[in-house]
Amino acid sequence: MIHGVCRTANRGLPELVIQEEKKTPTEQEKVRGNIKGAKLIGDTNFKDLIAISFYHTKPVNFMSMACESVQLIKKEQKVFDKSKGKLVKQTFLRLNINDQYNCKMGDADISDQLWLLYRVDRWMRKFKWWHSLFWWGVQKLMTDSYVMYKRFNSELNMKKNSHYNFHKVIMNKHLQSRSLDLLQPLDSLSTESSLTSTTTNSTSSVKRKRLNDINLHPLTGNLRMQLDHTTCKHWSSTCMRKEDYCQLHYWAFKGSTNRSRIYKNSIYCNECRVTLCLGYCYKAFHEIWDLARGTIAYKTI
Repeated sequence: MIHGVCRTANRGLPELVIQEEKKTPTEQEKVRGNIKGAKLIGDTNFKDLIAISFYHTKPVNFMSMACESVQLIKKEQKVFDKSKGKLVKQTFLRLNINDQYNCKMGDADISDQLWLLYRVDRWMRKFKWWHSLFWWGVQKLMTDSYVMYKRFNSELNMKKNSHYNFHKVIMNKHLQSRSLDLLQPLDSLSTESSLTSTTTNSTSSVKRKRLNDINLHPLTGNLRMQLDHTTCKHWSSTCMRKEDYCQLHYWAFKGSTNRSRIYKNSIYCNECRVTLCLGYCYKAFHEIWDLARGTIAYKTI
């Protein structure tokens, strides 16, 4: 299928429809509105292929296999009339293939606009020729999926996320830093507040994870994300409950006469959901590979 504007050089446009571009306004006025056309006959691979050249302010060339006829149609537009001091309707003629292209090919321009708004490869330098094609294809898929997402939510009368938030959800999902539902509005997720270290979060409504030898196993434990500094941010927040104590201290000194609950300078890790005292405990919890085996070394500090 061929349909759209065509250049004159090396694009298959026949010479008999090519119009010479005029330089002066007087010459342009004489040829304005001229139409030249040709139809390809005898080629079974390109049936109903036509080539048209329409002169407006300069020659505009079209090649199409979807045009059923070539004719001038009446159109209306509002122009300002100085004598009446208001906008009035004015009738003018436009080539039907030109009108079809202007009204129905605008989706391609909108797609390019949405793609260029949040380009992920704007800062990237391509060392391989196929990188540009690959990232173009990925971003086109994201743009088309956003259009389908809006249409789907409109049919179900559901709230739609913005274009920016839609890209943000996809990137977070790709990086596996958060498990977000694409159909859930982002307003209720408050991602900014949960990822900010300066925000004070209440731990009273969140159940803390238990510290024991099984959960602290670096490979199979429920707290193995403590050593993950790639996808987990480990932002801290202030403990709001007075009874929150350092869980690492309390676990490390189990079975010892020196075991006690340390409430002073306790902070809460939003990712691991544990309470630790500010200082060595917070650092050791997120850096020591196997805390269960390193308990003796930890007690000596």
